[in-house]
Amino acid sequence: MAQSIGTRRETSLHRDLKFSYSGHGGQTEIEVAGFVADGINAAGEFIEVQTGSFGPLRKKAKEFAALGKVRIIYPVIVTKYIEVFDTKGNRQYRRKSNRHGSPWDIFDALIYAPDLPLIRGLTIELALVDVTERRIRDGKGSWRRRGASIQDRQLISLHERVFLKKPAENWHFTLET
Repeated sequence: MAQSIGTRRETSLHRDLKFSYSGHGGQTEIEVAGFVADGINAAGEFIEVQTGSFGPLRKKAKEFAALGKVRIIYPVIVTKYIEVFDTKGNRQYRRKSNRHGSPWDIFDALIYAPDLPLIRGLTIELALVDVTERRIRDGKGSWRRRGASIQDRQLISLHERVFLKKPAENWHFTLET
């Protein structure tokens, strides 16, 4: 299968959220204004799934917001299961991570783009999810993971959605299930 523009290093988590939020009748990997949008839903809203810092989205979000509504999806991993495999693909073990994410994690991602929530027409949505993280013990990963490299993150379930629509809403969260 040929890979499209922005999918080369995309995790399963990113891909699943991109397709889910683009929805039936939406499109994915669309080039607009010199940037590639993760998706555009049937209502014409730009969809961007961001699993890391928001710094790289600063220019892109402003350009998209000038053309229409923008929704940035930020997955917050509430529960993570870790599966470690050897280089031959045999699973060595599976465990539940003791780290649990919360909606407050968004502020760590916003450090490098503090003006992002001020963009008119932009909504930041936190997707509270459970994932399985697949690691390969190849000796190339971080010492914290004992040399295991992260190969993929797969979506298990979506619990809640938390919206930040206006700057005033950054002081509290609205939950939707």
